[in-house]
Amino acid sequence: MSHGGASFINQLKLFKMSTPAEMIRKLEAYNLVGEVVEILNADKKILEQANAEQWRKGKRASGAPIGKYKSGKYAFMKNQMNPEAGAGQVDLILTKKTVNSITTDITTDSIVFKLNSDEWNLKQRYGENILGLNKESKTKFIKEKLLPDLLKSFSAKTGAK
Repeated sequence: MSHGGASFINQLKLFKMSTPAEMIRKLEAYNLVGEVVEILNADKKILEQANAEQWRKGKRASGAPIGKYKSGKYAFMKNQMNPEAGAGQVDLILTKKTVNSITTDITTDSIVFKLNSDEWNLKQRYGENILGLNKESKTKFIKEKLLPDLLKSFSAKTGAK
């Protein structure tokens, strides 16, 4: 038998043959929404860190810049501390107290980002959309974390490979 034929037979051994009715039963029993919520809840810290990373880059949840500093001296100091946001660009990071207070509430209907500590009134000064993930952060999270975890869960619970 050729190498290609052996490979095909080895692939067949990976599949546990189920009847169509068994396959349908497993698929119907799989709670996709519940699995996604479970994965998201397990990865809250990753989501919160992704929001903090956006701030480090000076970006809002919309992907737009947060804003510019009014004081040239303060802007210069902040750029020395964090050049990645860009000269004069607001990054919302100084002591990291606010960054470390980012939390998420996850339900079947939403992911809500919150601040447990907003002593500087950042939401009032810069708007609600400083919280949440922009398209780039969402795409990265989905590709690198959510989809691989969801595929593992699906495979484990349905027997599909």
